[in-house]
Amino acid sequence: ILGRHNLCYWVSFRSARTQGHPDVYDVVTAMESYCDTLAKRFAKEQAHLFPLAERCLSSDAWFSIGTRCLSDDEAQFAQHRMTSPALPQRAIMA
Repeated sequence: ILGRHNLCYWVSFRSARTQGHPDVYDVVTAMESYCDTLAKRFAKEQAHLFPLAERCLSSDAWFSIGTRCLSDDEAQFAQHRMTSPALPQRAIMA
């Protein structure tokens, strides 16, 4: 499912391809394959892993795990923001 930002990227990729950058198609295809695989994994987790965890863990333990995961995600995102180089303006506008 394409969100608003993803749709903007998709339009930019398609535009780059039609403007003489055919290798962009390979990048988009690889990204779509990755996203499809990830979506299938999430669906499996939702269908099998989460119900099992909910049966085996107390609600306090389940909540604690969720809180820790969110905290870890935020820490990794903050680290990524600090270490990622900024894109040059022309790369953003392309």
